[in-house]
Parts: sequence; structure tokens; C-alpha cells
Amino acid sequence: MDVTPELLKECFESGRLGALSTEIPDVGSISVDLPQFYNHATSAEGSKRWLKPEDIESVVVFGSVLYKHFPQEEEIITRKKWFLFGPTIEKVVLKSRQMPNDFDVMVITTEGFTKDKIVIPRVTVPKIVYGTCSANGCEGEGAVIETKRVAWSGYGYVEVFGGSNFHISYRSVEQLLNGLGKGDTVSESVISYGLPIIGKSRFEDIIDSVDFPERNPLHWVQWDKGFGGVLQGRIL
Repeated sequence: MDVTPELLKECFESGRLGALSTEIPDVGSISVDLPQFYNHATSAEGSKRWLKPEDIESVVVFGSVLYKHFPQEEEIITRKKWFLFGPTIEKVVLKSRQMPNDFDVMVITTEGFTKDKIVIPRVTVPKIVYGTCSANGCEGEGAVIETKRVAWSGYGYVEVFGGSNFHISYRSVEQLLNGLGKGDTVSESVISYGLPIIGKSRFEDIIDSVDFPERNPLHWVQWDKGFGGVLQGRIL
């Protein structure tokens, strides 16, 4: 099923959006509440933009949640051949996977939020100044504490979301393509292995003539309408 921005909005407005989930072997599962995601992805308040379906080309997941693209690290274990004596034996084992710290999504838009031709990623930690805070509340000015609400960070959202950082980046089609090979490592990741969860056909059209980077996706998304016609997705 190719879920379009129009179908996503229709399901949202009719209360038939469920969750997008994935299972990471030997680690656990991650589940994204789709109504909450839809609100965040389309209400880009930091840029004073509220996206309509016609403004969205595709929505693509990338980053460590697509665990197949991040091989397990190897660890060398040494021991004596016979308990406490004998020659030393080395054995290479795979380290256990870790739960991803981030859930990264790019919303590809028709028009850019800024006039930048190329967007170079910047690592930022959103903060809000509340004053001096204690158990009795906050007073005065100058103290900086992290927020657990959605915070705008220039080109997307950074949010504490279900124990992980939920990132939404935005690029226009032009910005996405212009940044390839020119320092936009986020766009390069999206092209290289990103998983289009919304607007799959449109995403394939956009990258059809792209030669760099080489594309090699290892995951796919399965959409179903379950009980009551609720749209549910699984990353496999």
C-alpha cells in the first residue's frame, strides 16, 4: 500500500490513524503514535508553516532505527585454553545491539522553509530559558533547562519522545538534491538508505535520476487497515 499525504490526512481527520512500529532483534520494539506524529510533522510552528497534503512530497525514515544499515560491533574476548593455563585463545563475538537513541524522519516538501539552496546539518540541543528553578518552582532569570515539549531547531523538530529523541527534518525537493555531495549528510542518508513511509512512489520519482549516493535500502514498510479501518504500519 502506498500511503499518500492525502490518505494520511483523511485517516487523521476520521480518527483512523494508529501506530508505526518496528521490532529490533534482541533489543525491543519502537512504536510511534501516528496522530501525534501527523500533528508535529504538519504543524511546523517554528517556521510559521502549516503543511497541507499538497505541500508534502514524501516522508522518509532514516537513522539508527533502520538497524540493518548499522552492523553490530565486534568484540575480541581472550581466555586461556584450559581454564587458568595453556595458550591464550582469542574469540571474536558480536556486541549486543543497543536501543536507538533517535527516531529520525525527513519531510520532503514542495517548497523550502528557507531560501537556502543547500541545508548543512547542525547539531543543536533545544533549550528554554525559564529562570532559576527548584522544587518550589521557578523564579528570576538566567537558568537554562531542557524542555520535554516539541522545540524548533532551525530546520526541524527535536523532541523527547517515548524515551528517544524524535527528530523531524525538512527539505524541499530542490534542497534535498542540491545538498548531495556538498555537505548535507542528512539528505545523503535519506537517498542512500532512507525508507519512504509516506509517498513512496513520489520519492522514487524524485531520486530516479540521482547517481550519488548509491541507493541500497534494506528495510521496507507494511501498511494495513486493521479493526475499524485504523491505519497501522510496520517497518520490517
